[in-house]
Amino acid sequence: MKTSLIILLVCVMPVVLFGYSLMQHQYFAQQAQSVLIQPNSPVLSQMRGMPQLPVRNVNRDRSWRLLECDYAGDINSDGQLIVTHKDVIFYNSINPACIDSIVYYSYDFETETFVTVMSRTFFYDAAGEKIIKTDWQTQGNSNNFYRKDTYDYDATDRLINESHFEWVNATNSYVRTVRADYIYDNDGLIGINQLNTDIYGETIVWYRHTYSHDTQGRIINRVVEMSQDSLNWDFFINTAKSYHPDDTSTGADYIQYLSSIYPVSLDEAYGYEDLVGMPLESIVSWWGGEVWDYIGRYVYAYNNSNLLESMTGHSYDAGWHPEYRYNYAFDNNANLQTFSSQNYDPANSVWQSIDEANTLIWGEYTGVDDEVAPGIALSLSAYPNPFRNEVSFNLMSKDNAPFDAGIYNLKGQLVKQISIQKGNSFTWDGKDAANKAVSNGIYLVKINQNGRASCSKIIRVR
Repeated sequence: MKTSLIILLVCVMPVVLFGYSLMQHQYFAQQAQSVLIQPNSPVLSQMRGMPQLPVRNVNRDRSWRLLECDYAGDINSDGQLIVTHKDVIFYNSINPACIDSIVYYSYDFETETFVTVMSRTFFYDAAGEKIIKTDWQTQGNSNNFYRKDTYDYDATDRLINESHFEWVNATNSYVRTVRADYIYDNDGLIGINQLNTDIYGETIVWYRHTYSHDTQGRIINRVVEMSQDSLNWDFFINTAKSYHPDDTSTGADYIQYLSSIYPVSLDEAYGYEDLVGMPLESIVSWWGGEVWDYIGRYVYAYNNSNLLESMTGHSYDAGWHPEYRYNYAFDNNANLQTFSSQNYDPANSVWQSIDEANTLIWGEYTGVDDEVAPGIALSLSAYPNPFRNEVSFNLMSKDNAPFDAGIYNLKGQLVKQISIQKGNSFTWDGKDAANKAVSNGIYLVKINQNGRASCSKIIRVR
């Protein structure tokens, strides 16, 4: 059921990605949250659901950059989460605040190594502010481009057009399969006109998105219509949204999201929706021919700091029923640290164990003035990683003060606490505080030194 709800939610994104196949999404499975940099921008700070990636010069006061995303699943159905793939983010050498590329790796259990599968490269305008194109390229025995996306902006830097192109081997050329034109008024985004075709230009579907706003300019409703000839239209999807009382976002924030953050994302990564502001509830309906029929409800919960704690998806059958839940955990610097999911067991009225978990590794970025060589205040390296029985750590720091290392599992539970009074290295034998060997999987190592913190990940494979 979770899969079907995800597919339905894809239908109501900023640019509805109807032209994408599920196989394409699996290449960067769940990577796509625009999660690549955590800014200090007061405007973007209201986008609480996830760390953001503004690429504009005005937001270069950020202090953290995402370095890696690791994805683990219960592939053996034994309750153990095993890392299956990861994304590594590379930044631009001239403008280190801008992502240069994202490389996707899949774990080969036979060789116990990560193998490069594909990459996504970003191209910016002359000012290095806006993404104008992305290239998708498969890796392996042969490197092949298979898709590209292009973005156009108006004189006020609003995203006005997005196009997706698929590579066709038969003609040795790209064919546009999705075109979306964005329409604005003084309150923000009011519509998207979208055309989808297959690579032969034969299967043609038009989509028309209409948005309405509240007095703050926030999107409170979107209606999607579809047509086979652009003349006769039928209703398709209707989404109604409400917001948390503490939300202060506006239509201008959504415009900034579309032009600065959306082009670097795949949108469905850490809760699928574009979490501009603090949504409280989204209700999705499907047009049944005469009336709107409920198909999905998404309820968002926040902690005392207004950071997203969970998003619960419900299905409808004579009432709303929980289906699955996404859980979010942040580190001490308000960077998203883990994102996990679990299904609901209606027979026993309990949540099942976590079946998927994503871990984000951040690095502190202090090179505001020296963009070519940003300084690293605190970082940790581990070797070997993955490890079998023992792993060694080396702390790279500006001082030699004592520090504490906490080792956590993906549920956020403390496995082992280690205090280092002198030196900058230590080892861990893979045992918890009770001296019992921990299971295979991914663990987080959090370092605290003189009020500064850093987080890294390690993988145990036996």
